[in-house]
Amino acid sequence: MQQYLDKLLADVGPDATRLPVAITRASTNQLVSWNHAKIVAVDGTTAIVGGHNMWSGSYIQTIDPVHDVSVAVSGPAADVAQRFADTQWTFACAHSWDKAYDDYVHSAALAACPEHLAPTESPGAGHVKVLAVAREGIGIGPFVSLANTVDPNTTVGCGPAPDLTNLGGAVYDAQNPGEEAMRAMVRRATDHVNISQQDITFGCPMPTYDARMFEAIADRLLHGVRVRIVLSTPGAKTKNSTAYSNINSLAEVSNDLYQVAVRVAGDATAARAAVCANLQLASIRFGPSSTWPNGHGFGNHAKVIEVDGQAFSVGSNNLYPAWLQEFAYVYDDAAATAAFTTNYLDPLWSWSKTTAVIDHDQDRCELPG
Repeated sequence: MQQYLDKLLADVGPDATRLPVAITRASTNQLVSWNHAKIVAVDGTTAIVGGHNMWSGSYIQTIDPVHDVSVAVSGPAADVAQRFADTQWTFACAHSWDKAYDDYVHSAALAACPEHLAPTESPGAGHVKVLAVAREGIGIGPFVSLANTVDPNTTVGCGPAPDLTNLGGAVYDAQNPGEEAMRAMVRRATDHVNISQQDITFGCPMPTYDARMFEAIADRLLHGVRVRIVLSTPGAKTKNSTAYSNINSLAEVSNDLYQVAVRVAGDATAARAAVCANLQLASIRFGPSSTWPNGHGFGNHAKVIEVDGQAFSVGSNNLYPAWLQEFAYVYDDAAATAAFTTNYLDPLWSWSKTTAVIDHDQDRCELPG
């Protein structure tokens, strides 16, 4: 941390002596919850939010860069992003003395830990409705006791923590409304759902998923709603895989969705028919090539949901269980959604569909049995 601060100030030059800079790295005492949000907020008036990390190694200093999506906003929604960052700094400043929770360094020009930076809310000049949705993970929000009260014996899958997404109950849900916001978008769909994500399952050693999200997707499929999903190139344990995948094949996802659909429908035949008729599942492509020149698959780091041509979300939220701090925007505007679809979602599918394991348009449905 100190080396990073020293380099930053050295790059600024002589004026760095007047520059107040604070850098922190924080997590809860279980070391399973930390800041995963991607926010650049300025003066409470503008903000960039999405999936992009400020990590040049994955984006510009590599021959196989990851694909990502972020959005820029201005107006009151930008102020909310800065206020969310304040919640992280409130925690960090409260624990800046304890290395078990965080590291904190600052420049000489900063007198105190910057617990609150959000300025007065700026008026909106546009007409697009934007809703900010967030998650506080474990132990960094108002329910700070959650990190200390979960039962470690309820561990599911491969992580060191319990499966709080599915087992955390009302306290966890209250602290993480951003998860329910994503499910609600899917549940409200009447025509179609578009999902672009790195993964929607987390598979080590066995796949785990947000059961309520999968149930929402299955329910929509059973009601004739078209659901299109584009993920990273799978192959998490193969030498030619992307680093941005948790699974070894798309079949892991399609099989899980099918089994959930069977449970929701109570009828395997009806579930199979609905999945084959309404689901489209593929891995990301952006042109005719199937890999980068080095043989690595294409990575998709986007966190996007679009529904019915009316609304779409962009942020840092993965749809698989991960108990981190997250932030996203939901745009509720048909014109903005149409532009987003034309410029991003339609080209994404036009190339990615060649990899589909399930696609009604290509009469392709690879399911077990």
